[in-house]
Amino acid sequence: MSANPEFFEHVASSARRFTVQRVRETGAPLDAAEIEAFLAAAAEAYIASGKTGVDEDMLADVLPRVARYCAGMNVSRGKKTASNEALFRAVEPEVKAWTIAHRRATRAPVDAAALLAAVVALVQSYRAVPGQAHDDDGHADLIERWVAWYSRMKAVRQEGTQKPGATHRARQEADFEVHLIVSWERQVAEHEGRAPRRLSIDAITEALRGTGMKRSAIRGAVERMHGRPERQAHIDALSGTARDLVEVLETSGIPQNRLTVVRTDALAEKLWPATTVPATKRKHRQRLRAAAVEITAAPIDLHVIVLGEHTLVGRGRRLPDGPDAFAAEVVQTGKVRPIPGGLIARRQGDWGTPEGQDAQVLCRVLASHAGDGDIQRVLEELSLPEARDAFLGVSAAYADACHRDTVDWCRMVEDRTNGPLAGIFSEASGQSLEAVAKIRGMVENARQNGLGAAWDAYVAEAASYAYRLHRAEAAPVRERIRRISTALATAPTPEAWEAAMLIHIASKRPGRRPTTAALPPERRRPDRAAVSATSYKMDLSLKTTSHKPPPVFKPRHTERMELPKWLETEVSKHWRINVIQVAANDMLLAYLGLTREEAMGMEKRPLVPGAGTVEDAMEGLRRVLRTWGGMVAQADAELDGALRESIVWAGQALRAHGYEAFVIAAGIPHVIIDGLRSHEGTVTLRATLANEIEHLDWIIAQVSAGTSAAA
Repeated sequence: MSANPEFFEHVASSARRFTVQRVRETGAPLDAAEIEAFLAAAAEAYIASGKTGVDEDMLADVLPRVARYCAGMNVSRGKKTASNEALFRAVEPEVKAWTIAHRRATRAPVDAAALLAAVVALVQSYRAVPGQAHDDDGHADLIERWVAWYSRMKAVRQEGTQKPGATHRARQEADFEVHLIVSWERQVAEHEGRAPRRLSIDAITEALRGTGMKRSAIRGAVERMHGRPERQAHIDALSGTARDLVEVLETSGIPQNRLTVVRTDALAEKLWPATTVPATKRKHRQRLRAAAVEITAAPIDLHVIVLGEHTLVGRGRRLPDGPDAFAAEVVQTGKVRPIPGGLIARRQGDWGTPEGQDAQVLCRVLASHAGDGDIQRVLEELSLPEARDAFLGVSAAYADACHRDTVDWCRMVEDRTNGPLAGIFSEASGQSLEAVAKIRGMVENARQNGLGAAWDAYVAEAASYAYRLHRAEAAPVRERIRRISTALATAPTPEAWEAAMLIHIASKRPGRRPTTAALPPERRRPDRAAVSATSYKMDLSLKTTSHKPPPVFKPRHTERMELPKWLETEVSKHWRINVIQVAANDMLLAYLGLTREEAMGMEKRPLVPGAGTVEDAMEGLRRVLRTWGGMVAQADAELDGALRESIVWAGQALRAHGYEAFVIAAGIPHVIIDGLRSHEGTVTLRATLANEIEHLDWIIAQVSAGTSAAA
């Protein structure tokens, strides 16, 4: 490209128009001397018009290249006339159709000689009609152009072989008809007082005989309704890791009937907690490789091969002969498919159960991590479904602010319901203010008494749990709720709920059987079925002993800081322009021992440095102190040095108490970063850090008291 694009475009466009005009006027190839003279004159006219930026070197570079291009142009010598336009419109579709049919039949490059003969025959057939042959129609030039153009035709799409019943609309109709038959059988069985029969495909086909629907279409509708029992039986026969890997591949958005490349570590993080230990990564890949071999050998139409850092997956497609070369080409083109992060429900232990899912939703709401679906689920559990529209209406306008601050979300809903904006946007339901009060109460309970207490209160108030827990078979549910409450109680702040959850999952070896035996389900004896459950309740008047309630830590510090104007403005800014959040993120990277480039390449950052040992956490705290400065240090000065003192205290606590202080001390940097993300968190950050320090002292005192009592 020329250093002066404007000059190049002016000269090139003028030369192209001159070339086409001269070739059509003379009917002969372009004269090289003539085009050179024209280009020289065009350049002089360009310079004479006052344009700048053209020197001798540019002329010596641009003009010869444009002359060579014009000399090689393929210009039609004929002229457009009414007769040759009619000839072109009439014969062009036939030439194209002949070429496509030839390519489909031969599956080889177009034979130029056969194409020439076919085009000549088509043109002669057209011109043989009286009145359609003219001396000036330029049919010879058209034949030459058609042959030159269509002889280069590449592969064409084969003719459609789709069956009439294989369209999306036909599948919908088949699903509807089969659903009617199955529903009718269910209604008849209910009317007759018997169990509904499982209708076979042949029986349904016979019932739908008058519709003209094929048996294969009915079979597909039945499989879409009830699944494929024989395929599921083969999946159930696989090992645990292979069975879970099948679930990952079929629920992560990997398309059907296509070869897809995904990251091996991303698959591993769906089955095991994320790790940075090389030996653990190698073990995960080894297990995935064995599971892939097992899956490919099973007749479930799923083919997987682990190729080091990447994995090739074929859902409904066999793997190619050279999987390494195919995967390398896909990786080179940047078409590696991402999959959602997070462990699958089966690998989350208690957190994968319905109670665990409810607990995660509640934690996201209390920690200001919630989305629209989370707040909707909490409101439905609290029997306040009518308040959903009020919360979602606010979120539609201020989604980013609402999802980052639950208290602010409630304030906006209150303003629209009973404030200066009441009645302007929409008519609010009578449950909106009640919902605001309950959610605020839960957030306050979580910040004062901990996530465990907030979860216990939520279970006591949620609508569905009253039914679930009163049944005789509810012992496992009660035990899961207790374990979830115990795990959440270890979170120092609501924002650290995910860390507590992952530590709890890692301690249970996800994917394996739990180390502690679960309580067996209670069974009612036949003679108790007709007796009311209230007759078996304990008579509390006969109870002579009482157990001392377990000690509960109660934070004392609730004071709020008066922030200077600059800090209040900075922490309240949008995250795209918030400088203090960038500085806090750099502090977290220094704590984890990562660079920005390494962190951007991770799907999920680790929570603690290195392998998660006490020594790694202490070294991470030292790195924070060595790099101390910037906006975080300025905020620390406004908070009377509470941030730096807490970092120093965390290192001293780890040195003195080891793993007994690990959860709280190693989470201090996260507490600081979470506090600096919002105005509400910053004004209470000093009190939160003081409560964390006292909480650890209280835990150490309780452990010492228990040890002394045991001795």
